[in-house]
Amino acid sequence: MLKAEGRMIRVDISTSEKIAKLSPKALSLFCLLIPHFNAHGKMPAGAGHIKDIVCPRISWLTEKNIPGLLKEISQHTSVKYFDENGLPYLHSLSWSDHQELRTPRMGPDRLPSYSRTTPGLLPSTPGLLPSTPGLLPPEGKGEGKGEGKGEAKPPLPPDEKLTPEDLVTGWNELIAVNGVPPVSTLTPERRQKVLARIKTYPELLWWQEVFNKILASRFLMGKAPPSSGRDKPFRITFGWLVENNENPIKVYEGHYDR
Repeated sequence: MLKAEGRMIRVDISTSEKIAKLSPKALSLFCLLIPHFNAHGKMPAGAGHIKDIVCPRISWLTEKNIPGLLKEISQHTSVKYFDENGLPYLHSLSWSDHQELRTPRMGPDRLPSYSRTTPGLLPSTPGLLPSTPGLLPPEGKGEGKGEGKGEAKPPLPPDEKLTPEDLVTGWNELIAVNGVPPVSTLTPERRQKVLARIKTYPELLWWQEVFNKILASRFLMGKAPPSSGRDKPFRITFGWLVENNENPIKVYEGHYDR
């Protein structure tokens, strides 16, 4: 998920009627969110994630009040707060109107999209992995005129299979950008382990759920206090995830949920 350095808030924010309806706390959070959206105007929106990444030093923005503030932002602005399979996300529907980034630099669109046709819900198969061209429509298409045309397509044709490269791409572009070590080399030993995991769990959407749960877990992302006998918090690695069949299924079943 490419993040552009040097993003600026447009001057017309000061005269926006929609922005004027926000409470002071919601307005502050709205402005703080802008540098953290990916190149497609999206980001995970778990309260713990927002607190740790967006406003870690602001005491009056807490995990308790952040969800309510995000709902307020969603009600009055084009930044929509929605749920997919029990996990929260943000999607700025007018992102492409305010942030200019050449298409070749944007990278694949891997996070779910907000659907105007069913407010607050998402297409059933938003797509997370892999980086197959044409999985999702271009940003902005079908959002506004001609509602419904922007819904996501199925992430993979039925006759295509996951590859080790697909999981590595998803890991590096979704998990590693949030402070977890990326995969630099797919060694033969590591490839064999990934192939074994894919053989056991061959469904693309199954791995999508695993990746979403990793992002939502403070423990797996290294943001929980150290457990007994450890001098620092546990933080997931790609090697740990594919080491055996037990680790990914534990993540999927919610053993590391908040």
